[in-house]
Order: sequence, then C-alpha cells, then structure tokens
Amino acid sequence: MSRQVVKPSRSRDLDGGGSGDAYMERLLKLIPGETVAMYLFLQGVISSGLSGDDNQLQIWLWAIIGLLAFGNIFYLKKYQGVTDFTQILILTLAFFVWILSIGGPFVYFGWYAPFMGSVILGLFTFFIPLVYTGPSVGGNG
Repeated sequence: MSRQVVKPSRSRDLDGGGSGDAYMERLLKLIPGETVAMYLFLQGVISSGLSGDDNQLQIWLWAIIGLLAFGNIFYLKKYQGVTDFTQILILTLAFFVWILSIGGPFVYFGWYAPFMGSVILGLFTFFIPLVYTGPSVGGNG
C-alpha cells in the first residue's frame, strides 16, 4: 500500500465513496509517524547523555531535526511510494509541527509556550486533509 494521497473522484469524499482517498485516509497518510517516532527515540538518547548541558542539547536536537527532515524526503519517496512534491512538503512541515507540539528545542525560545504547539498541531492535522486532496489517480500533481 502506497502512502501517496490520491484525489477522490468526488468533491464530497467524507463518506469514503468513489476512488481516491477519503478524508480519514488522507489524515492518516499526512501524519509523519515514523519520523516523529525516530525523533522521540533520538531525543531521549541525546537528552539522557547531555543532561544539564542545555547548549549542547539544543545543538544536537536541531541537528537531528534537520537530518530527519532531510531523510524524511528520501524515506517517503523510496519506501512509502510518495511521488507528489506537495505531499512531501506537507509531511516535512507536519514533522516540524509535531516537534513544536512536543517541545523539542523550541522550549528554549522565549516566545514558546506548550499550548501553542498543541493548538497548531490540532488545527494543522484537522485542516490539511481538507485542503490537500492529492494528485488525480495516475497523475503526478
């Protein structure tokens, strides 16, 4: 099964009828679960190794975020069958939104408050599948 979102043949797709992905399928395909899981694992390892050294921790967390965001592109193309650049961009942005909701290195910014990430994550996750319906079946964007 490909993770590529495919445009429904009908504009009213909430019932899942017709070909293409219904809202719930798009919702699930637009959550970067594997990348977030890898980040959480690495954050735990790095945090336990650098406890008490916030400067080093920030550097490592940003490096891991950058590496995973870049690696996410190849992972989606090679192993998940995603060919649409827009979907890859959305999933990469979603990765940053999830990290914001978790806190990550954002907690070191003066403007950051934990509720912000949760609100942004909820809105992003709800609205993106409504806005992005994917390329037409057999299309590439």
